[in-house]
Amino acid sequence: MSDLVAQLRHAARALLARRSFALAAILTLAIGIGMTTSIFSVLYGVVLRPLSFRNADRLITLCERFPGGSEDWCGISPPNVSDIAERSRSIDTSSFRSTRRSISSIIYL
Repeated sequence: MSDLVAQLRHAARALLARRSFALAAILTLAIGIGMTTSIFSVLYGVVLRPLSFRNADRLITLCERFPGGSEDWCGISPPNVSDIAERSRSIDTSSFRSTRRSISSIIYL
């Protein structure tokens, strides 16, 4: 324990002797901690936060693929979703989500 205290005193004296180095080290740590916190906050808000739907573990997305269509485009027409929801016994409710690229449906099983 006394060895740790002696090393901490030595480190404090060395940092006080070179104040510009100490200031640069402290600012680097502060900026690094701040950026890490802000990146985690954004990732949590966008990726890690649970979905704001009830029973989110029961959600599915329906897509229609068209012959000759692009592989990264996924969409379905609202009338088709209504038909599927009416004929299925395992679907509770359905809703639609529209983006600039496609219309997809969110369905509770």
